[in-house]
Amino acid sequence: MLSEEKQLQFAALRRRVIAQAFGNLNPRQLEGVLTTEGPLLLLAGAGSGKTTVLIHRLGYLMDCRGIPPERILTVTYTVAATRDMRARV
Repeated sequence: MLSEEKQLQFAALRRRVIAQAFGNLNPRQLEGVLTTEGPLLLLAGAGSGKTTVLIHRLGYLMDCRGIPPERILTVTYTVAATRDMRARV
């Protein structure tokens, strides 16, 4: 078990890493990326960054949380978003 001081240091480091990796996201988008327990539904208007959130979330789930890609289901409803996701992942 980590000491309280080490836990605080870890939390501060985690905040810095997240800020650096996801600094271009607004708070609601960041919430969508970091929500990892259970399913997540993203509802937002055109041009609001839904595909960006999905791409960042996929990377976070695989790279930071160690979830294998075959255990992740991502669904989008437009051909444009599908093409964009395929090109960016």
